[in-house]
Formats: sequence, C-alpha cells, structure tokens
Amino acid sequence: MKENKYKNLEGRNKLIEKLTQEYITASASEATIILGNHGSGKSHVVFEVINRIHSKNRQNNKLQVYIAEGDKLSLYENSSKSSVDNIETTISLPIRWGIGVDIAASVSTKKNDSQFNQISNLLKKRFSSDLLICLPDYSKLDNKVKYLIEILMKNITTLESTFRHHLYFLISDVDDSCIKDFLSCSTIEKNVLEDYDENDILQYLTEKHKIIVKKKDIEEKIKQIKKICASNLKLVDFLYIDLVEQNVDFFRALDSVVTYRLGELKKKGLTRNVNEYDMEDIILSSSISLKNFGSQEIASITHKETNTVRESLYLAQKQALLKKNSLNFYSFACDEIQKILKKELNDKNKERYLDYYNYYSNKEQDQYFLRAYYLWAYNGYLKDDIFALLILSYSEALSFNNLEQIKKIERLIGKEKDSYYYDDFEAIKSFYNTLREGGSDYDKLNGMYHNLQKDYFEIPLKAELARAYFHFMYRNYKPWYLQLKQILSQLVQYAEEPIYLVLLQYPIEMPIVDETVLKLRIIYDIAPYILDVLNNTELFKRIYDLSLSLSRNIQTSQSSKSIAKYMENVFNRKAFLFVNQTQCNIYYDKAKKYFYDNQIWDEYCITLICEAGTDIVIQKYNEAIQACRKAMQVSIENEISIPYPQKILNNMIIADFLRYEQSHTKKYCFRYAKKTVKKLRKQLQRISCATEFVILTNICSLSLYYGNISEYLKFKKYLEHLMDCDDVSNIEDDDVDDFYRYYFAWFEVYRYILDEKWESATEITNLLGDFVPSLFQKQEVFWDKKLLALKEIILNRQILDGYDFCNNLVPLKRRSSELASFFCRGLMLSDLQYTSYD
Repeated sequence: MKENKYKNLEGRNKLIEKLTQEYITASASEATIILGNHGSGKSHVVFEVINRIHSKNRQNNKLQVYIAEGDKLSLYENSSKSSVDNIETTISLPIRWGIGVDIAASVSTKKNDSQFNQISNLLKKRFSSDLLICLPDYSKLDNKVKYLIEILMKNITTLESTFRHHLYFLISDVDDSCIKDFLSCSTIEKNVLEDYDENDILQYLTEKHKIIVKKKDIEEKIKQIKKICASNLKLVDFLYIDLVEQNVDFFRALDSVVTYRLGELKKKGLTRNVNEYDMEDIILSSSISLKNFGSQEIASITHKETNTVRESLYLAQKQALLKKNSLNFYSFACDEIQKILKKELNDKNKERYLDYYNYYSNKEQDQYFLRAYYLWAYNGYLKDDIFALLILSYSEALSFNNLEQIKKIERLIGKEKDSYYYDDFEAIKSFYNTLREGGSDYDKLNGMYHNLQKDYFEIPLKAELARAYFHFMYRNYKPWYLQLKQILSQLVQYAEEPIYLVLLQYPIEMPIVDETVLKLRIIYDIAPYILDVLNNTELFKRIYDLSLSLSRNIQTSQSSKSIAKYMENVFNRKAFLFVNQTQCNIYYDKAKKYFYDNQIWDEYCITLICEAGTDIVIQKYNEAIQACRKAMQVSIENEISIPYPQKILNNMIIADFLRYEQSHTKKYCFRYAKKTVKKLRKQLQRISCATEFVILTNICSLSLYYGNISEYLKFKKYLEHLMDCDDVSNIEDDDVDDFYRYYFAWFEVYRYILDEKWESATEITNLLGDFVPSLFQKQEVFWDKKLLALKEIILNRQILDGYDFCNNLVPLKRRSSELASFFCRGLMLSDLQYTSYD
C-alpha cells in the first residue's frame, strides 16, 4: 500500500492534479483513500478531481463517475448530459438485497454465482467504460451503499475481466478503518492530509472569502481561530462572518460564538415571520438527528408548520450553521457546532428525543436502531423496550453484514456490562452466530433457543427469535418435527395479533405501535412451510389476506415499502393457491410488472413459469409454452440461473403433450406419450425434492396411459424410496402429502381395472369418497363427477384404455368449464410451481 502525505493548500492542489491525471490516463490505484481530520479538505479534493475529470472528458466518456447519494450511487450531475444518453444514471442495491431478509423463493443454490450474475447484470449498462465510484465521508454512508460496495469488492476481479474495464474507488474519511473494506483491490493508495497552519487559514480566507485586510490586523484573531478550529476549514467558514467586526475575545470559545450566531438567526427569523421560540426549537431539535434531515421530517417532530421549518432551515444555511446536499436534505456544517447545540437541547427540551422516537415508530418503523437510540438517549440507560429494538436492529445488521451497526449496538449494550442485558445479548449473539454458521447439533441449538425464553423479554423480541429459529429449522432439519409445528403456531399468533413494545410512563404521549414490518417478515418465513409441508391452503389464504392488509396500512421507510411490495408480489405469483385458476391472470400481471420494473429477473422468470402452469390447467397450451420460452430467454439475456430448471422443462413437456393430444387420435397419442416419458426421464436428478416427486408422478401417469404397468410400478417404487414411505397411494397415511395420495390412489384404481381386480379397485374407490386434497378444494365439484363415473365403470366391469380414461371418463359439454378437461382426467398430470424457498 502506497502512502503519501500532503501539507497546506498547495499540497491539496498537487493531490488534485495528480489524481485527475491518473484517472484520465487509467493509471490510478483501484482504491484511493484520502484521510484527514474534519474540515481538512477531503471532500474538496474529491469534488475537484471529478469536476476536472469531466471538464477534460466530455467528448469520449472514457470514465463514468458515480457518487454516493442517499441509498444509491448516482451518475455525477456535472457530467455531460449529451454524452450519457445510454448510461444508467443510478446504481442501487437490488430490492431483495436491500430488504435484508432471505425471503426469495428464487435464491439460487449456487449463491456466489447467482450474486455475481446479479451484480454483473446490474452493471452491464454502466460498465461500457471505466467506472469511478466516489465515496466521500465513507463512515457516514447509507448502509445499503456500503453493502453494495461490499458485493462489488467480492466480485471486483471477475467484473473487471468480464467487462474489460477498470473499476476505481475514491474514498475519503477521518480515519483509516475504512481501508479494511477495500483490501480486495489489487492496488491501494493512502493519502493523508495534514492539519492546516495559521498561514493556510489566512490564505483560505483570502482566496475563498476575498477578505482584504492586513495580516497584522487579524493575526491574533487567526491564532485564536486556529485554536478553536484546529484544522477544520468548515469551522473557519462558520467564524469568518464575524472576523472583521468582532474583537479577539469573541473567538475565545466556540460555544459562545454558536450561541451568538443562534441569537442572530432568531433575529433574522423575525423578518421572515418565524418567531424566536420556533426558530430556536427547530434548530436545537435538528441537532439530535443522526442522519440528514428534511423540512417535512423536522416539522413532524417539532409539531410545526412545514413552511415555518423550511424558512428556518434556509436561514440557518445562510448563516453557515447548516449545509444542504443535492437531494435537498440538510446536515450541520460541522460536528462541533452540532454537539454544542445538542448540549443546549439536552438542557432545555430533552423530551424531543421522545418525539424522534414517535416519528420513526410511525413513519420509518424498520429504523430499529434509531428508535432504540432515542429512547436510550432520553432515559440514559437500557430498558426492556430499548433492548428489544437493539436486537431487532442486530438481526437486520447481520443480514446486511453491517459491521459498523453491529459495533454501535455492542457499544451501547456494553455500557452496562454488569446488567442482565449484557449477558442476554451475549447469549443472543451466540444463538444468531450458530444459525449463520449452519449448526448441525440440533440438541445444542434447541437448548440455546429455550434458554432465550425469558419472561421479561418484550413480545416483539420473542417473535423475532422465534422467526429466526423457525426459518433455520425449516431450511436445515426435517420439517415434520413437532417443535417446528409448535413454533409455527406461535408465529401465526404473532402475525395475526398486535405485537408491540410495552412503554412505561413518559412525559409526552407515546402511541402504541404494532410492529408491522416484523409481522410481514414472519408471514414470509412461515408461508412456504404452511404450503409445502402442511398443505394448508386455507391458512395460507388467511395470511395472504393479512399481508395485503399490513402492506396497505404500512407507513414506513422506503425499505419497508419494498419489503411489503416484494412480499405482496411473490404472493401474487402464487395466485393459483388462493383463487380459481381462471382468475389468476390479474395477479400474474401485477407480479410481472413489479418484478420487471424493479429488474428482479429471477422472480420475473419464475412468475412466467407459474403462469405457464396455470395456463396448462385452463387448456392454454400454446401460451404456456410461450411463457416458458420467454422465461428461458430472459434468464439467458440477464445471465441469471433459475432454481430447479426442471420445473420449466416439465411444464413445457406436459403442455406440449396435452396440446398434441387435442388434435390426434389415440394411436398417435400413445406413441407421443412414450416419447414424452423419455423427455421427462431426462429431467430426473435422483434427489429427494418436490420437483423430482412431481416429474415421477407424471411419468407414472403416462406409463399407465399407454398401458405399461411394469414401468409404472418401477417408477412408483422409486418415488416411494425417495419419499421414504411404504405406499404413496395409501389414502390413510397422513405422513404422505395428500396431493400424491390422491393421484396415486387413482393410478392404483386404474391399474386394478386393467388387471380386472375389481374388488381392490372398489376398496380404493370407497376410500376416495370424502378425500379431496387441500390444494384442490376449489375444484371439488369435479371430484364428485369423476368418482361417480369411476363407480359406474367398476360396477359395469368396463375396461377403458388410457386415452378414454383421461378424455372420456366424464362426459363434458361444450360449455363445460375450461378447468374440467384437466381435473376430470382419470390419470391426472401435474404442472410444477414455485411455492417454497427453493
């Protein structure tokens, strides 16, 4: 790692010239880090460099510059608009990653490859030339930007070789702790800006503010300014206003200058119809904001008119108390000023911390750390409600690998090492670490979870621990464990009933807030289990309706909105589970638009595949095949891997067979069925999973269709081996999914018919009387018709071939439901959908 040091203003200018030339000539280090104290010119160097790059780079766009702005990277606005028509203007974390929760049904089993493909696709339109990503004030960046940078770092070598361009990072910060995040770069350069001296301050004032005074006339003032400003030119900017008019004693202490300037600001406010009390309250209240703030936010927190707040913040900016960024959000000109004002607020109106808590609880509920911080700042010590919020924040930070936030939480709880909160936190950390590492010792993990069942824990904390444990157990252990069902019962209650923090008495009104975001996450973790293991479509429909209600009512940050909308549309692509197949189109259309607009291509492809499955059921075979082909095309274009690609091929193969059957005689259909079985056999992976089970079911169905009983029995036995069951057709075996029991009971009846074993056929037929798989309860009318027709065949000792048993078992009228043809088949076939995590 190269290290350079730069003194005074001339040194900064040399660094600017050096970096500009290196970026223009593509000879810069991959990571260039600028370090220095507050106000030492770090941001000045960064912006001067990128402005000069653009002044020399307007014609050929050899280097595109992006800069951190809010929760994304934005194309630097000083760039030539005419030259970036084909360049994407933002780079932001994909919504699923931004949510910070593993809720996708489409996460690839090849996680690293999938991540590279997604980040590669994200950069495809931007990486047509070298990229420079500028990250001023790195430690203060939004967590989502840092997470995006982390992903870029993990893939930097492959990205550069794939796109054949350079990816540069220009970072500034107050200390070198940021360097660890860029160690994946092949070259790193560290540039240290040394503190200014008195001559630098005078030179700065002369050049920037054009002061015309003799050095000896302000020499003592400059010395005093240097003492209270150190090397911070932002503070010099703040003080220069009074440089000529005030005597040297005025500059003895910064807090007296801030107090004087606040008084002047209150006088200015009177000229703009802002009374002195409102002005002081707005500025002091803003001083305890932990992030950039806007007039609407401060108006809500201070209970004042937005126009009043807007005027106050504008005047404070003119007085050099505040600065405004390109998104029109404010921050204090420097930390020292903010600390002085914050101390004054603590003396005058400490209840304002509670107003901040109420604001975030109602408007940005998922800002758990901020909510915890403001309660802690008011109380001065940990309480049960604060601890619960810190753990919710800790869980979120783990999902983003947000080490900085984890450290903040550890520091806050570490202040009370002698309390039970510290011991509980250590136990919770061990629990989450075990979950992340994929612990295989079930008894140990179960013991850790039970040791965390403290009566004094707040309900939201208990709900979060149960959610995390359930998610891990479902993904890693057999899902029929009794304990999993017990935890599910708890989580359903948490989702359906209000869960809130119990706040003790405070001097202002503290509204009770239902933890909606947490409930949405719970719903998403339990939905696949309810569907795939319990096969409980009624409960699934109930929690789906609940998720819609929660989604509509949520009044939270953009992240929470993303969670809500994302969840809603993954539910929409599973529409066949809660509405009739003929009514699914509107849900698929909503899901496709959402995933397309947000470029969530794997979910978009999966929606197409699910839609194809529904099209098969309603006899739209051409549309089903087209949807599958489109999904394959989109996945190739966007370089993503669709999980279980056998699902898409199964749907294409089954749609193709049924389409063929519509227009050909039975002789040709039998031949085509044999070809179809060969195609399906190629999709077998010899693994125990739902996809394999359904493909084997289709093979068994078609084997009987063309009368090959031995082939049917061979694949039935193989399926039972994978399922670890004795007889998949045993209707009374509740350990076997009722979907497969129903299909194979019908298969067995038909086998007995072909073998003329009428008593055995009758025995199974009688058991089918009240047996309807939960997945098909909406189509129960077809079951009754089929069963009556089956009983008639057995009664008459009538033997039908496979074609007639599927197409002529139930006489259908021309106006029969478009579902009838599919569900009235004696030997049913099955499409494949995505209903689980995998």
